Amino acid sequence: MDLQKVTEKVAKLMALSNSNNPNEAAVALARAQKLMQEYQISMDDVTLSSINEQEQTLPTILRDRMLYTSLGQIIASSFGLEHFYRSFGRVVKSVVFIGPEERVASASYAFNILVRQAAIVKKDFVQVQRDEVSKAYSKSIFRKEIPFKDIKKTFMTSDPIYGEYLYQNLKKRIDSEVRRLTKAYLIGWLRAIREKVVEFAKTDEEVRLIEQYMTTNYPSLGTLSASRQRRFTADQMNAYRNGVSDGKNGIELFRGVNNHAEQRYALTHNS
Repeated sequence: MDLQKVTEKVAKLMALSNSNNPNEAAVALARAQKLMQEYQISMDDVTLSSINEQEQTLPTILRDRMLYTSLGQIIASSFGLEHFYRSFGRVVKSVVFIGPEERVASASYAFNILVRQAAIVKKDFVQVQRDEVSKAYSKSIFRKEIPFKDIKKTFMTSDPIYGEYLYQNLKKRIDSEVRRLTKAYLIGWLRAIREKVVEFAKTDEEVRLIEQYMTTNYPSLGTLSASRQRRFTADQMNAYRNGVSDGKNGIELFRGVNNHAEQRYALTHNS
């Protein structure tokens, strides 16, 4: 039998040993002790079996360090977990949540809900901002505001080859500015959600078990260096404020009363 399964079985038997039925409690304790002796399992092994981990892939829209660290902290604080980031080379690809099994499952569920919502608000923001930035640039070039979809056609009216060259250069500038504005917006959006989070109070025993799990399984885990954020421009600050406003009005975090992971902890969107 797989050692992990044995440990989980022992943990269940130890729980049954607290039964009010003396016979049931005695049988459960005897079976637990027998398995522990047979498989050389300690009580620390049994208690650690209640700690679990789940890894979630970071979507490309949140690969910026300020964004994924904010997202990880939101989830970890809300569900009383520890977390770290896993990288391949220099690229951080995923976040790992560690803690009591049920809360880890709930956190993973909430993480995916939050990521999907981030993708929605980002898409909506980008669509609007691409036109706004396009109009601002075109006004300085053509003395009139041109939406993004019409920019290329405007350049191609005279010399197609030179027009394509000019269009590609302008498109790069527009895309670069939209990316910076979008990052500022998402930082604000996540900041507003983070301010809503009520930190889950871990018990001393949970803290001890999580620390022991981390030491046992990740003894050489490093620390993530802090990222430096450049000062926002006026437009980026405006995007940030819009993100804060949308985050305050868009997502609510709450804890229910049922035992099912998806019902006990959830994220809802106020549309």
